[in-house]
Amino acid sequence: MAASFIVPFVKHVGNLFPHNPDEAMELYIGLYIAHIKDSGVLFPGVADTLTALKDAGYLLALFSDKRQKYGRMELEISGVGSLFDHVRFLDSRRPYKPNPMGLLQVLDALAMEPHNAMYVGDSPVDIQCAKRCGMAGAAALWGSLNRDALIHEGPTHICQGISDLLDVLGALGPA
Repeated sequence: MAASFIVPFVKHVGNLFPHNPDEAMELYIGLYIAHIKDSGVLFPGVADTLTALKDAGYLLALFSDKRQKYGRMELEISGVGSLFDHVRFLDSRRPYKPNPMGLLQVLDALAMEPHNAMYVGDSPVDIQCAKRCGMAGAAALWGSLNRDALIHEGPTHICQGISDLLDVLGALGPA
């Protein structure tokens, strides 16, 4: 069952509801939109840590396989969207992670080389994607659905909580 968390969500829904995947997806999206404002979208400490990183001079980007419509909604609700120098959600022009295309596009938009960047992710495909780009990958255990599978991918850094990023980046030196 753990492997089901590393397939794209749309495919996962299709596997769970093979006779009515569109209806199941429509129901899920309706519930998601109805409850997103009430359920909150940030883990504790995320806003403070992102602000500290930004204040320290780090470029911040968000790269996600979430559909743009919903990702933008979450950024607006969370209030952290302005902290990011670049945001890239899934669109029809790029494949899902771990294909490195989208992450390479993020690096290009920030004019950064992979060896000067780190991708923080909560799923095995995030670490695979970072490796395929030649960049460091940090395992975000605080948000992972399958911590063992995430660690099994061999991330460069393991972060129990988001504030651990401050220690990891501090050890790497200034921005």
